Amino acid sequence: MEEWVKGLGFNKDEDPNTLQVTEEGIFVSSNQNANLYGKDGKQIYHTYVPAPGRTLTGKLLSGLGGAASLAVGMAGAAQSAQLSYAKGYYGSTDPQLDSDIKRSNQMAAAGMQSAVSSFQSISKRFNATKQANGFITMLTNFGNSNQAKDAGITIVDKKTGKRLNDFLFGDKTSPDYTIDDLGKVVYYQSDNNTLEGFKF
Repeated sequence: MEEWVKGLGFNKDEDPNTLQVTEEGIFVSSNQNANLYGKDGKQIYHTYVPAPGRTLTGKLLSGLGGAASLAVGMAGAAQSAQLSYAKGYYGSTDPQLDSDIKRSNQMAAAGMQSAVSSFQSISKRFNATKQANGFITMLTNFGNSNQAKDAGITIVDKKTGKRLNDFLFGDKTSPDYTIDDLGKVVYYQSDNNTLEGFKF
């Protein structure tokens, strides 16, 4: 199986996450790659779109929940260390101090776990790929920078591997969007009160 995956030739060594039998052959895709193979097993096309980048500001904005959780975890760890030092230095056997140390350790563990979950969810959001019957949509980078303003969606035809349409998000660092497969519309929240539709 590993040899077969390597033989796909996906850019950035991505592993496939979709395998679909179509009228044209076998369609295989990952977050940034799409291949179609004929019924004879020969590759018909390979399409690759670069992953969207994020600036440091974008990382900080999108990681706000993770950063806050990380701060809580670090504060708990620091408090636990201070209390443990005080206990050892003064030779205290006070049950309240032991309870405070335990609570600080629990707060540190919970904060760190929450931070890990938050950062994992951010990564998933930028790796999201959604598919429909005749096309696949992928998040991509339209510019040569690592800036959020260059990120958007491209729609790729599964039959030909050609890009049908592109949609640029602009300055949104964590865009909220959904795709209506039947109506072929990208609905996009451009600000707090505005929902826009983009037909492709």
